[in-house]
Amino acid sequence: MRIALEEGLKRLAAKGRALSRSRSVDQTDVQPTSIRLKPATKHFLECQAEVLNTSLQSVIHMVLDCAAEAKANEVLTTLRVIHERFLFLLRVHKIDFPEAASILRQYGFTLSCFADENRLLDLLTEEVLRFLVDTFHVERGWLSGVQKYTTRARTWYKNTYKTAKTLLRYASDGLDPQVIFIRRRGAEFGEDNNQTYRQPEEIGFVVQLNRSTSNGVKFQTFETWAFEPWSYKNLQREAQALIAFCCSAQSAYRLCYVGYELPQASLEQLRNGQILPAEVLKSHCLVWHPEDHCGRSDKRAVDKLIELLQPPNLADET
Repeated sequence: MRIALEEGLKRLAAKGRALSRSRSVDQTDVQPTSIRLKPATKHFLECQAEVLNTSLQSVIHMVLDCAAEAKANEVLTTLRVIHERFLFLLRVHKIDFPEAASILRQYGFTLSCFADENRLLDLLTEEVLRFLVDTFHVERGWLSGVQKYTTRARTWYKNTYKTAKTLLRYASDGLDPQVIFIRRRGAEFGEDNNQTYRQPEEIGFVVQLNRSTSNGVKFQTFETWAFEPWSYKNLQREAQALIAFCCSAQSAYRLCYVGYELPQASLEQLRNGQILPAEVLKSHCLVWHPEDHCGRSDKRAVDKLIELLQPPNLADET
């Protein structure tokens, strides 16, 4: 019944459009309405009213009601997206409702609030959204439903010293960082600048951080760092130095590292911020060994990073 009614209204509207095109606009018609209309607009609405066998005023009311309803639906859609993305963020990080209530307890969250969508939305204040952005390393616009990109990668190229300090700061904060070096499944990393493979290979990494609440709830978050072309000689040297630093830091029990290979499609989604790291890093991953590709690393660059492992530098700020 609803489909038949909608189809009928569409046909009537189409007839009104056809009628308005077949008649010329009377620019001298200035008969008053409750709102000021351009002659062309008034002509169009009069044709719609004629087809619908109703008054011009009724058509105007219908248009205004539809506009108001559309705006209300837009607001409801935005709120629904915020609610859905918040729950998705928890689900993809394997955080259940009791754990979420513990993580967000300082913001007034309780287990029962997850049973009431309106109450949950009231709790998702700007302060809570900022906490989620900072903790889970996601984009504020994605959480609030105004953009589709989930993450924004941090920069490490030409910034390896500060990157290494950041990793050590995570370690000193008790977050047990794991650096996950990522490349394409089946990638071939040459040691020179010659493109002997079909496509430029990339390397990037994600830092897994192990967090816990005051009452012992443990959860993991993931921070994306940029993907860069391995074939660039200077970048290759910096990547090799960073890998060598992670080898030494792992030996010093400051952090750990691993290499994962992802399917090309998953890597592109991760690089472009179209998917959360937690969605792909627990599945469809093959292991590779980054240390096999840092044999020609710049010794001075490596030594500069390894100096950070000395005790006075462990708590340095970024």
